[in-house]
Amino acid sequence: MDTQWVRLARDSSLMSLGDTLPAPLDRLSADAQRLWLWGASQPIYRMAWAAEMDWSPEELARMYTERKAHRASLGDMPLVVLPRTVSVPADSLERERQALMADLAALSTRGRLEYARASGHNIHIEEPELVVRAIKAVVSSAQGRTAPSRRYSFFFNSLSCSAMKARIWSAMSSSLVHCS
Repeated sequence: MDTQWVRLARDSSLMSLGDTLPAPLDRLSADAQRLWLWGASQPIYRMAWAAEMDWSPEELARMYTERKAHRASLGDMPLVVLPRTVSVPADSLERERQALMADLAALSTRGRLEYARASGHNIHIEEPELVVRAIKAVVSSAQGRTAPSRRYSFFFNSLSCSAMKARIWSAMSSSLVHCS
């Protein structure tokens, strides 16, 4: 193992979020907050966080260019991409992010973007009604498809809150949702 990673793991044990989570994570249930704080105290969490923060605009542009060259397609699968609120004025990173989100929505002929009104990274916490509405729209649209497969997956960035999953489940009521 790289000595830099070993040093980071050792040093990361000194880093802590404290006893409380910052907004909007403070909206999670007490159990979910305790679990989040425990996870954040683990050295592997800090190593992953550090690796995620170690990026450059050039690397982002390279990844985008590579994905454009090697296109994947979701065909006519219903798709809603929920990006965080648009920053104004948009800097170069924000413009890159917006282009990437549009590119994700373009993976399906039925893909669309729906920007959050007032959310950062944690849309499922800050605007859960938007997430539920998007899921309902995708399921409703998918039920009208004539595709042979009736299995649908939803991918959420940072969605681990059991309360949110319960909200989604109750909102979907009679619809079967497979979470991957």
